[in-house]
Amino acid sequence: MPSYDLLVYHDLDDPIHDRPPEIGQDASAWFGKGFEGLFVTVVGPGIHDGRVRVVLAAEHRPDMQHEIKEFFGQRKE
Repeated sequence: MPSYDLLVYHDLDDPIHDRPPEIGQDASAWFGKGFEGLFVTVVGPGIHDGRVRVVLAAEHRPDMQHEIKEFFGQRKE
């Protein structure tokens, strides 16, 4: 039986906030109802210039998500 690291990409503009979310914030409070049950795990430089990368996870477990932070938190070169 396969196991997955499932990634879903959303290209979003934020007309409400003047700064990116902080790690640990409730994603639905930041991005809306479609993100209920998710938490901000990584905030870093975006895939495209001038954008911010935000990674969401189903649980807020900062002590257990170091792999996600290491994988997605790296700066692009």
